[in-house]
Amino acid sequence: AVLLTIAQSAEGAVLLAEQQAFLLLAYCPLLHAAVLPAEGSGQFPAAYTWPGVGTAATVEPGVGAAGVPWRRPLHASWCRALLLVATLLASAPQLAPQARVFLEACAPRLRHILVSGLQSGHMAVLEEATVACRALALMAGSNCALAEALL
Repeated sequence: AVLLTIAQSAEGAVLLAEQQAFLLLAYCPLLHAAVLPAEGSGQFPAAYTWPGVGTAATVEPGVGAAGVPWRRPLHASWCRALLLVATLLASAPQLAPQARVFLEACAPRLRHILVSGLQSGHMAVLEEATVACRALALMAGSNCALAEALL
């Protein structure tokens, strides 16, 4: 929440960009593990986990006994990272060239969400697509061919 608040002003956005925010997000191993396929696998991680059916005594907190799906916390973190990028670009459009590294690193995930993920209709995926489209639209305004191709 603190970084999003800082990113809402042009000065704060520039400050975060000077601290290599785009580069750190683009190559964050935890975010990569959360949303990109594992090496040698074409399977993208899902936004939700569907636990097996179990008794109430064996079910983890926050998970229904009937195997009700729950949102993966790392997916929520990924959406926050996308929101941070979109907020940085909205506050300081001149940062688009620096944001390109993030877009290139995450392009496979963004392509997956826009091509096949939206068809699932899951709320978490819809949130991800909404924030991704906002960031891509802000990048497309700066003549970013990759962003235009994804949109």
